[in-house]
Amino acid sequence: MIFRSRKQSRKLGSRKKLAIPPIERSSDGVRELAAVVIVKDEGAYIEEWLEFHRLMGCGHFYVYDNGSRDDTLEILGRYARAGLVTLTPWPRFDLDTGPQIYAYAHALCSYGPQWRWMMFLDADEFLYPAAADSLTDALRDYEDVPAIAVPWRMFGFSGHETRPPGTVIGNFVMRAPFPPPPDADELLKVKCIVDPTCVSRVVGVHMFDLKTGARSAFNERKQCVDYRSYRDRNLIADDVFRLNHYFTRSKEDFRRKVEKGSAARPATEGDGVPGDLAAERRVRFSEMIERTPVEDRSIQRFVSPLERALAAVRT
Repeated sequence: MIFRSRKQSRKLGSRKKLAIPPIERSSDGVRELAAVVIVKDEGAYIEEWLEFHRLMGCGHFYVYDNGSRDDTLEILGRYARAGLVTLTPWPRFDLDTGPQIYAYAHALCSYGPQWRWMMFLDADEFLYPAAADSLTDALRDYEDVPAIAVPWRMFGFSGHETRPPGTVIGNFVMRAPFPPPPDADELLKVKCIVDPTCVSRVVGVHMFDLKTGARSAFNERKQCVDYRSYRDRNLIADDVFRLNHYFTRSKEDFRRKVEKGSAARPATEGDGVPGDLAAERRVRFSEMIERTPVEDRSIQRFVSPLERALAAVRT
């Protein structure tokens, strides 16, 4: 494979900024926390992802489906009928910008007034509090910040050739060191929990333009970070919020992931990277994760509650 630099990658496609009209809180009141996710063929895992984040205090899920052909829609349909999911078909709109950015803009404009916080994740990312019982409990200390950037902890195969029985959070316990070493800096990215009223533009899948400054957020210490500084070792913090990114899952799952492309960006990465480069990037990331893996069971305290929740919805 031919690996290209991030600078080269950016030249292969354009990045679009989608401006958000001013969002004001609903006069009918707001709920605490919603999640936005775009999916494709996540039937084997989406139920666990939904139930886990329900346990974390998420009150509703805005799910954008990018053309699933497995049983994803059937599973999501059950949650939609229960009033927990708003499901929107979401195809690809152009060749330069993946549908994920448009989905985020749509969710903010359409549903942002109803929520105090919205978090923007992928279906292989699990966001949880390091010590509190739920995200909503932990967020009560952050009423004075417009957005919280939570860094990835990147999990790999954990020795699994094929999908094991049980939960993702229970089975996959080996990850790259955190923070990653300098030669694996690409593994250090963030996802955000935002106050919708503070967003001015959607510029990518990792950070937003805020009214307080371009592509800025705050770490859990309430230090300002932006797209230039979120890899700064002095600003990295995840003692309050943690984000486990189960990047590969099993080796069989990972092969399928590379072959199908991203659920959000089937032909390109979010910055316009063509599909062949997207596959190269995923393989490179997996190699960096597997180089010197360490054990991390910090999410394990939620395994039993999650298993009970899954058993309840499956009966």
